Amino acid sequence: MSPQWETVTSERRVLAVARTVTSLNRLLEVLVVFGDDPRVGVEFVVSSGSRFGAEVPAVLRRLGARIVDWDDAVATTYDLILSASEHDDLHELHGPLVLLPHGAGFQKYSPHNVGGTRERAGLTTRALWRDDRRVPSLVVVSHRNQRRLLPEFADRILVAGDPAMDALIQLAGYREELRRQFGLQPGQRLVTVTSTWGPRSLLGRWPTLPPQLLAELPLDEFRVAVVLHPNVWAEHGGWQIRNWLRTALASGLILVPPTGPWQSALAAAECVIGDHGSLSAYATGLGTPLILGAFGAEEVPRDTAMWQLGRTAPRLDGHLSLADQIRAALSSVDINRGLAAEVFEREGQSLDILQREFFEMLGLAPVHRPRAAVPEVWDARPPNIRAFQVEVADDGSALRVERFPAELDEFARPGAARRLVAYGDAEEAILQRAAAIVAPDATDGSWASAILDRYPGCRLVVAPKNPTSAALTARHGPTAYSMTYRGIDGVVAAAIWLYLRAEGFERTEVTATVGDAAGSVEVTSH
Repeated sequence: MSPQWETVTSERRVLAVARTVTSLNRLLEVLVVFGDDPRVGVEFVVSSGSRFGAEVPAVLRRLGARIVDWDDAVATTYDLILSASEHDDLHELHGPLVLLPHGAGFQKYSPHNVGGTRERAGLTTRALWRDDRRVPSLVVVSHRNQRRLLPEFADRILVAGDPAMDALIQLAGYREELRRQFGLQPGQRLVTVTSTWGPRSLLGRWPTLPPQLLAELPLDEFRVAVVLHPNVWAEHGGWQIRNWLRTALASGLILVPPTGPWQSALAAAECVIGDHGSLSAYATGLGTPLILGAFGAEEVPRDTAMWQLGRTAPRLDGHLSLADQIRAALSSVDINRGLAAEVFEREGQSLDILQREFFEMLGLAPVHRPRAAVPEVWDARPPNIRAFQVEVADDGSALRVERFPAELDEFARPGAARRLVAYGDAEEAILQRAAAIVAPDATDGSWASAILDRYPGCRLVVAPKNPTSAALTARHGPTAYSMTYRGIDGVVAAAIWLYLRAEGFERTEVTATVGDAAGSVEVTSH
């Protein structure tokens, strides 16, 4: 910067070195320590060379951040330099360098191993040393047990906890607000699927898990969110990811973008399905039930808490009912919370510790206590689903009704009989297969006749008269019925009628549960 053009001339200059969206996200979490202080000016530089870094400049521009060219950064002496990723070129910069982890400690091997030596991601020799000289002035770790990883840096290690973990714990206190943002209704639970990157990740080994979950978890009881490592987005592109999940997204899947509020999706979750990525460790720190859908043990050092998590956490078995396994996890005692204590410490203190250290390096005193960045408000209202596969079962005291998005039926596990019930404005291909069709609005008797003529497979047409009653027209047997119901809608009413018809109408008055809601139905033939 040239002082003659500046409106505010800062006393200290800080450079944030971003290599990938992942490392940028961590820098943004940490840079709040300089908030409210015009004495400190922050600018960003993009360190090229990573195949996952193409989106970094665009993200910085959307943020309105000041970006400098690498050559200009190299030609400038900074008062402090921050990086949350190891770079071969960090030694070119001038100023005290702080190296931060960009995940939950240093729990994985680097994919850039040289000469057969396996090094920790974030702590590679080529980033830490140059011509027998130590490059970082300070290395930040989340737990004191990580000191042993860098004996040569014993005098340059700062145990600072984890700012992301601290923010998650604070955010979890606002779970009800987060539930509203994610469009959760009373009685619904959020299952968050997290995946790191690479072929051993959850998405790499089980790419159809998101639609399978939607096909097996009753939508009145669950919603499903997916958080993918930013490197997945960088490698495949947003269009490709959304196209892979196209029908699942239309059926209610929540896909959190790479710079979106992943923290909210984790803090609001009541169950997390993960792998060997950092978000599994964060889930244990929150005490949230965790199931591993995959685990790349080859990428995890055996002396880490993550390795222990891979040994003790329950595994999701694709050959068994996903719904039963998730319900079991929700009701089980958390056995992994203790492992989080081996990854994170100094809970609630991370930003304070970092601010105190950084300002000491700058030769300044802080003027304001740091506040964690607040995730953006998320609007994930569920889509208006127009067709359902419905299961009805008798649990002895009431009929239990479970609904699933019809368009994901090919992912469903063979089991209880399902009946396809659709609104009359659903897609034509769905209506051709529907066992029952429900009028989306009030209609007269001619509409039911027209529907039965047009769709030979349809056995029942439901024409709601008001929110608590409907006229039913059947294809066979007694054709005219009236139904009154409370606490349920026309789709559920239609599924119950089909179930009672299969029973021979031994009962015409029943109670029913849909998720946590209870209702009643009475059927009368004319």
